[in-house]
Amino acid sequence: MSARPYSTIALACGGVILAGLGLYFVSIRPPLLHGRLACFRSRQRGAALVATLAGATSVGWMAAVNFMIASDFKWVLLALVFPWILALVLYWSERPRSTVTV
Repeated sequence: MSARPYSTIALACGGVILAGLGLYFVSIRPPLLHGRLACFRSRQRGAALVATLAGATSVGWMAAVNFMIASDFKWVLLALVFPWILALVLYWSERPRSTVTV
């Protein structure tokens, strides 16, 4: 039996980690989403910046890389970026609601 290259083992470990993260986001993360949306909706300071950085470093970067490598899925991924961009544009174009205290 021949030894496997270390690169194969490292790639397999990376796949297991990604699968574990996927399970985490599917099972544990959704209940935490409401708090994030509340921060964005209430226009808390820094919420738009965090949303911009999160989108740009995740799905935005993924779409950009797929255009760089001329992937067959580049337009599909760009379509997935659209709701994020639309949300930020609408966020910046909406006026904050003034709160009335009695």
